[in-house]
Amino acid sequence: MMEDKKIERLFQEKLKDFEVQPSPLVWDNIESNLTKKKKRRIFPIWWFSSGVASLLIIGLFLYPYINDFEKNIPIEEKILNEKEVKIEETNNTNKENVSTPIFQEGKIKKEPLKFDSGKSVTSAYEKRMISRKIKKEKKPSISSVSLKGLQANSKIAMKSIFVEPLIFEKDEKVEEKMDFIAEINKKKNNKKEKIEDSKWSISPVIGILSSQSLSQSSSIDASLNENEISNPGTFSYGVSFTFDINEKLSIKSGVQFQNMSYHTENIGIVSNTTITNNLENISFNGSDNFLYVSNSEQSFLEDIGITSFGTISEGTIEQDINYMEFPVELKYRLFMLGKFQTSLVSGFSTLFLTDNLITTRTANFSREIGKANNLNKFNFSANLGLDVEFNINKKARFNINPMFKSQLNTFSDNPTNFRPFIIGVYSGLRYSF
Repeated sequence: MMEDKKIERLFQEKLKDFEVQPSPLVWDNIESNLTKKKKRRIFPIWWFSSGVASLLIIGLFLYPYINDFEKNIPIEEKILNEKEVKIEETNNTNKENVSTPIFQEGKIKKEPLKFDSGKSVTSAYEKRMISRKIKKEKKPSISSVSLKGLQANSKIAMKSIFVEPLIFEKDEKVEEKMDFIAEINKKKNNKKEKIEDSKWSISPVIGILSSQSLSQSSSIDASLNENEISNPGTFSYGVSFTFDINEKLSIKSGVQFQNMSYHTENIGIVSNTTITNNLENISFNGSDNFLYVSNSEQSFLEDIGITSFGTISEGTIEQDINYMEFPVELKYRLFMLGKFQTSLVSGFSTLFLTDNLITTRTANFSREIGKANNLNKFNFSANLGLDVEFNINKKARFNINPMFKSQLNTFSDNPTNFRPFIIGVYSGLRYSF
């Protein structure tokens, strides 16, 4: 029968005579580690000496300034004491009582304190470490929050008394916090008010005009259609008013006085003849006895039965028409580049006839012969153009306004199919108010 043995005992008996020899490489490795010497680094002594000397020089240099700084510390500091005063509403309502802090001014006086040994504390460092005695000109109660930690028998553990930033002098005003949203809305409202105030503007206007015709015919008589018609430059002047509907659209009106002129060149003017005043659309003055033909050739006069005449002169018939114009136009801003603004202008004008004059002019004489009898008292024109403005400042603008104006219903009787129009360049200084 086998004995029961413990497993530990069994292993001890089996391994009792067991020996293990380490490898020679292990012994070599141990020997190399034991014999290895660490390299000793020598700290340069001049580094240490240079650092000590530098600190000493810096300390000697800064010592007078530190000492002066501590001496110049102000002795008195102002603090405010806070009292809680309850203010009750006089009305018997359910509103809560309002407590209003009352701030009073006091002074803190610094004095050197003495220890039990009788020696005074004079160094700047010790002055910052000790407590401060408080003396006040007035005797209100001092807030325990403002002087928290100050005790009569405190040891040198408190470095300084920090005056809280919420303490103000009596006369100092506390600025209210800015409401940025309200400020932005205020600025927007101010801009709107400025825009509303500047919707109206007035401008004196002066323009240079060129009177033309869409047809190559005479405005006086069909017999003169083959003659050359010239259009000397005339002018216009007046005043205009503008109302801005919005940033893009505005309406423009006013009053202007304009002059239109048409010259029929190379007219043969015959005097002292039995046939006179042969132009149908002119109401002649009674004292004139002239014959107007398309040229001054004698052969032409012989063909029409005139064999004797006194004088033939070559000249010009000038027709001047004056109107009082009332334009109504819309302006639409196309684009804005810097201080320059370009707008499209479109509208119409009502024209009232103010003057109508026809003059004969030769090298020898000039004479008013009558008036055109086929002009309506008022007519209309269709207007189209551009308006270029230069912003001088917020109130003043200089503008140049080239316009095309085609007249409608100018003549009551128009056998020559004469269709007048105007090309003008207007300019003015626009002032907003």
